[in-house]
Amino acid sequence: MKKYFVFFLFPLLLKSQEAAFEFKEILANKQETYNKLKFVKNKYFYEDENYKVRETCSGEWGGTIYFKDKKTNLETAASATCVININKIDKKYYVTSALLHRIAHTKIIEIEKPKNLEVFKLPKPVGFNKGRKIYSVEQVESQSEKGTKKILDSSKVLTLASFVFNKRLYHIYTDTLNVYLSKIEDHKFVNILKIYNKGIFEFKQNKTKDGHLILYFKREDEEGYFDIQENKIILTKFN
Repeated sequence: MKKYFVFFLFPLLLKSQEAAFEFKEILANKQETYNKLKFVKNKYFYEDENYKVRETCSGEWGGTIYFKDKKTNLETAASATCVININKIDKKYYVTSALLHRIAHTKIIEIEKPKNLEVFKLPKPVGFNKGRKIYSVEQVESQSEKGTKKILDSSKVLTLASFVFNKRLYHIYTDTLNVYLSKIEDHKFVNILKIYNKGIFEFKQNKTKDGHLILYFKREDEEGYFDIQENKIILTKFN
């Protein structure tokens, strides 16, 4: 027999021009919930009618987001260290990067026209080994900010997921103590709701075939996942 325990459900009302968010917390069996989800497997990190997008991450040495135009095959790039999400609002791309190294760091950039990014080219190699070119780690990642606009650049917080609802960008981020649902105002996170009373630093994102964003997490003392769809967020903890 399946057993589900619902702890609470409530709407959070934002400003009058914004919609309400609904949050629910559930205790359930992992085999009967998470393990039955059907995830989408994508060939590219992100894809729309115009671009195929890939990313690379070299940790503290940097990372790169690449946009390949489907019509021209031109690939352009910008610096973005460890991308976790790309969201699109009114033809603008929002790239969320999150790095957990020493102190957590989150950066979000806006790209209006990917064709205006820089074409990334490898520099001269630092050496050769049996005829193969050798590069330092930082050389293989773009350092360019051309064609990008900084939306947020913040240390000591780690973004776990970014998503769009009603043409607005929202975020789930963690500090060392809690996890919050937030938005950005004046280049800073503004908390909407605390949705977990512990920090999360081991996590994985997936999307289901019916459009849910699933954020799995694991701690030494607890395991579970957030199910995000539009303005509804369900936290499932495994019993």
